[in-house]
Amino acid sequence: KSITNNINKITDINKNVIFKDILDILDNISNSKDTVNIVVNILIDSIIINSSFSELYIELLKQIILKYKIDLNSLIDKFHNLLYKNYKDTEIKDYYKLLCEKNKCTDNSIGYSSLVVRLENNNLIENKVDKLVDELISKFDINNQEDLYKYILCIFNIVKLKDIKKEDKIYQQIKEKIDYVSQNIENKKIKFKIMDINDILDP
Repeated sequence: KSITNNINKITDINKNVIFKDILDILDNISNSKDTVNIVVNILIDSIIINSSFSELYIELLKQIILKYKIDLNSLIDKFHNLLYKNYKDTEIKDYYKLLCEKNKCTDNSIGYSSLVVRLENNNLIENKVDKLVDELISKFDINNQEDLYKYILCIFNIVKLKDIKKEDKIYQQIKEKIDYVSQNIENKKIKFKIMDINDILDP
């Protein structure tokens, strides 16, 4: 609880003091490994739901991971599977409260897409963005335009944060899929967001 309260108070001004306080608490806990894993989960949740402070949370996450040798790749895989795979309700309840409600999964995908790119940009995970793009574009459904818009927003977050080159595999994947969507729907909101994506991909 003390660590969670500290995380909620982090700002650019007080971050160094709070980071030290949190790391000191972790150092003084007898069973620190379990607590460290819980704190990492809390930070990932926080980044997904509050992008405004994501850079600060990632800065703390980086310090914890380096100090305690956490395998963030496997943890991110669990989040990915929870968001995009069909678990039974009894299985889902064993995971994190933020993501266990299925009706929130599409909304959480938006924050999660930013999380994955930011973590990869900071060399905290690897080879996750391409997998995420595959997952997102496979979920594009022009007959469900509400969810489609959210998945388009996920792609927008990715191209905004990741330096995608024309020779990259995901460049062509994204281009082909959004061009198909744009040609087959009339929804102006989606079309405008696709234009934003194209502006970033082909400035």
